[in-house]
Amino acid sequence: MQNIRTNIQALNKQNPAPFSNDIIHNYGTYLRNNDIYLKDDREHYVASIPLDQVVGIEQMYGDDSTWGQCIEGRWLKRLKPRLIELEDNPQYYLSEVELPNLSFIKVGSKYFISTGKHRTIIARFLSYFNPEVFSKRSPFEFAKVTEYFIDTEYASFKRRFDAIADNYPSLIFKLQHTTAEDDLHFLLVRENRANGRSEVFTRAQAYQVLDALESPSIKEKWNSASAYYSSNIYSFIPYQTCFKAFFGHP
Repeated sequence: MQNIRTNIQALNKQNPAPFSNDIIHNYGTYLRNNDIYLKDDREHYVASIPLDQVVGIEQMYGDDSTWGQCIEGRWLKRLKPRLIELEDNPQYYLSEVELPNLSFIKVGSKYFISTGKHRTIIARFLSYFNPEVFSKRSPFEFAKVTEYFIDTEYASFKRRFDAIADNYPSLIFKLQHTTAEDDLHFLLVRENRANGRSEVFTRAQAYQVLDALESPSIKEKWNSASAYYSSNIYSFIPYQTCFKAFFGHP
């Protein structure tokens, strides 16, 4: 049986772990602050958890709690009995089977605690102060993971619309994240004036809209005159802009 140092609170007070001041982020706030949007699909599986990639928690009290504060007992009312359990049975964190009521959310390479926040806080400090035990394995070798996938296409849409906005000061572009291809709430284009005209476009139409704005065509502008009953971005693009693009003028 391996000798495991379990007095992690005392060890961290004496020589704090380098991640002690790192914030444990609220899951939703982390996504918003980092401009991350997710697809609808997800995967469920059991995997080893790299604790240095755990950056937040699904349900948290805010974004002002750090790892160090949590191991001291702040925010975690039931930490003390968990620490007693650690002293009585440190081998729990060397389990070779799936642990109950322990689960994580994965987005990209980052993990968020879904259930088991007390044990995760303990496990990270335990592994740090026992590198000879955990250098080649995680305290959680078998944990439930729900992996969500980043909607990189939507991020690309946002970047392109942000870039094109300076070329169309008379227009306002508003994107709303939706994964449905036919949702008319995806894009709103509106004239930047009182009572200005507006038009809505689906996600499926977004590439066509961007192509028209980035490379306006005289021919498409002419043909758009007959498009009375469908959304058409050319109703917002003047002929002058199309001619400038044709002759290569900025």
